[in-house]
Amino acid sequence: ERTPEAVQTYKDIAATLASQGNWQGELLETRKNGEQYPEWLQVSAVRDDNGTVTHYVAIFSDLTERREAEEKLRYLSNYDKLTGLANRTLFRDRLHAAMSEARQRRGKLALMMLDLDRFKQINDTLGHEIGDKLLYAASTRLLALDIQADTISRIGGDEFTIILEDYADRLQLEQIAARIIEAMRAPFYIDDHELLGPAHRDGSGCLEP
Repeated sequence: ERTPEAVQTYKDIAATLASQGNWQGELLETRKNGEQYPEWLQVSAVRDDNGTVTHYVAIFSDLTERREAEEKLRYLSNYDKLTGLANRTLFRDRLHAAMSEARQRRGKLALMMLDLDRFKQINDTLGHEIGDKLLYAASTRLLALDIQADTISRIGGDEFTIILEDYADRLQLEQIAARIIEAMRAPFYIDDHELLGPAHRDGSGCLEP
């Protein structure tokens, strides 16, 4: 059974066919198993010599694979494929949006930057595969802290950024930074290697427009 919105859509299609003789657009259809999927529909009216509509010709295209490909491309363009965190592009967009919002509301905004000590040495001596696993483990540990950050990003190499909006005060930022540093100082165990990855805060800033 179609929803009222779907019924109205088909009424609009019928009206367009009556006035223009053709219609094309995207619809949300339902498979026999109840699964919904996007569909591109092209419909044209066929008339006889007297101009009377005798039948319609419709062409259906399932857009499921196209939508999945678009979603995958959108994900790859905004998220780091190694850690799943926001990448540099999405970080810049989110930071710009957060700064604009903070200015408008005269709110607070903090940016923390984090990297892993001796990461280059680990990469050079143990190889990039171990380095990648360390980055993934570090990002997982960072997310597990549940610090209520608005955006956590990996912007390149072993560099991470954290955007915090509407925090209480500087003391809260220092407490969050301390939790992050303490978490990163715990050993990482990767492929029989015990890696110490103490992180240091490169800097944190507070914007109060």
